Amino acid sequence: TRSFRRFSIFALLPIMLVASPGVGDTQQALHLELNKMLTEQGRCRIFFVVENPLDRAFSKLVLDVAFFDKKGIIIGRSDIDLGKVRGRKTTVRSFSFVEFDCATVGKVLLNDVVACGPQITAGERQDCLDVVRLTYRGDVEFFK
Repeated sequence: TRSFRRFSIFALLPIMLVASPGVGDTQQALHLELNKMLTEQGRCRIFFVVENPLDRAFSKLVLDVAFFDKKGIIIGRSDIDLGKVRGRKTTVRSFSFVEFDCATVGKVLLNDVVACGPQITAGERQDCLDVVRLTYRGDVEFFK
């Protein structure tokens, strides 16, 4: 009987992991994709695809992003304000930087999510970085 109970618990473990919210559930995350980088008129233009599968909107989404060259040396850092992100909506946002040429970028680090609104009350902590899942297309790695 004791070995049967042990078997039963282990047999249910995969079901419990799949059914638990937040464990491997990418539907509960805000998806940020570094989609494209190109140089236009001496500026590095970066395109993000922002997919919010959640019912709730984010009144403000601000990213702290660092750019590294192909040797791993930091070449720039910026706060990127993605503005309002609606619930159950995919949007494209682009930004231009004059500090560097896109061809020099090797990696992009999501250092932090500075804000992911709505406002929180005093004493509450909101770790916005945990809400975000990253992907990228092309050769420039987008990581946290």
